[in-house]
Amino acid sequence: MLQLMGDTPSTAVLFEDLIARNPSHLEARLLLAKVYERMNELARSEIMARALLGDPIVSTEAARSDVHHLLATLALRNGDLANARSVLEQCGPRHASDYAHYFELGETYDKLGAPGQAMQALRTAHEWQVQELRIASPEFFLPECPALPAALPLVTPDAYRRWSTTKVPDSRDSPVFIVGFPRSGTTLLEQMLDAHPGLQSMDENPFFNRLADKLKSHDEGIMDKLELLQQRDCDELRKLYLVMVSEKIPRRWDAQLVDKNPLNMLWVPLIYRLFPRAKFILAVRHPCDVILSCYMQNFRSGILGAACANLPRLASAYVGAMDYWLQNMGIFQPDVLVSRYEDLVADFPGHTARIAQFLGLDDATPMLRFDQHARNKGYIATPSYNQVIEPVNRKGLNRWTRYQQEFELVLPTLEPMLRHWGYSVEADD
Repeated sequence: MLQLMGDTPSTAVLFEDLIARNPSHLEARLLLAKVYERMNELARSEIMARALLGDPIVSTEAARSDVHHLLATLALRNGDLANARSVLEQCGPRHASDYAHYFELGETYDKLGAPGQAMQALRTAHEWQVQELRIASPEFFLPECPALPAALPLVTPDAYRRWSTTKVPDSRDSPVFIVGFPRSGTTLLEQMLDAHPGLQSMDENPFFNRLADKLKSHDEGIMDKLELLQQRDCDELRKLYLVMVSEKIPRRWDAQLVDKNPLNMLWVPLIYRLFPRAKFILAVRHPCDVILSCYMQNFRSGILGAACANLPRLASAYVGAMDYWLQNMGIFQPDVLVSRYEDLVADFPGHTARIAQFLGLDDATPMLRFDQHARNKGYIATPSYNQVIEPVNRKGLNRWTRYQQEFELVLPTLEPMLRHWGYSVEADD
């Protein structure tokens, strides 16, 4: 339950206590080794995994396969790609619906520079994942369901003009919202900001989904009628938001809150209703690199898993989310800084200074040491937990060009956003 709630450090403490009481508990030892990897404690994870391989309690083929898969993950993270590939190919899937195996295999092939094999493994991963999702969430695959199956609030310019003027927090008393389509660099931005003593972030949380559910329990159509919210309603919703935040982190009230959740870009109307003076940082990255990176992820979210079922659907989801964001920007005109991943990589100190200036911070220096700060945190609850502990690098730039043939089908869909953000599709760009 703790792990499902995102409290992995507490999960580790419980497993350590259980193993101290019962050293022969195979499942606890294996799970703890996986938790250590998830907390970026690679050496401890590998010591435990190798000890398990030599222990008689690992007596079944399924248990040995599980240990070998963990060792393959560790080899991949340590750059031993040939070993990771060999282990994964020899072991095969852990069970009949083990699509995670094919995501791992796809990542390994990609890093080995074998795009054809990577794409073949990823197709299998998504086919198996979709079979499971169709059972768990069949509504995501109905013909009328959009590529990104999210209920988007609809606020027209006329409806916005009917919003009552309420007393609202100023920008310093409002959270800083980091948004963008997943895999656009939002976690990197979050770790940079969290490294500054004047800012405090938290792992991704669907706070505005929960606030919307609270509202909809009173009026199912309220999200399209936000003008009905009065001062007392907005005050209560802000209080509830702060209560949820304080349940997740020990709040430092002398630091400004940073709320990073990529798909908060779909909750802009509600966010703006509560925090109209908040600053937004929109993470932007080459749409093709974003699509490829998303396709390679084994997202736990059913909504994102459904959106990533195939490249054409994923491209439609990306364009739909961006269209919705741009539409709301035209209506609300919030205070937004666009942070291009390519610009950040090209001039990390300069781009960091620009972000600091936008947020009214005097000293950007702490943000330059974000990787050390991220390592010290131990646990980061996003798919890029193993990347943001490294300094900024160019590894993620133009990866999509190795898969250019696969992207021929989706470039027409992406073309409006490529044009809007000024990205080229030339391989040598």
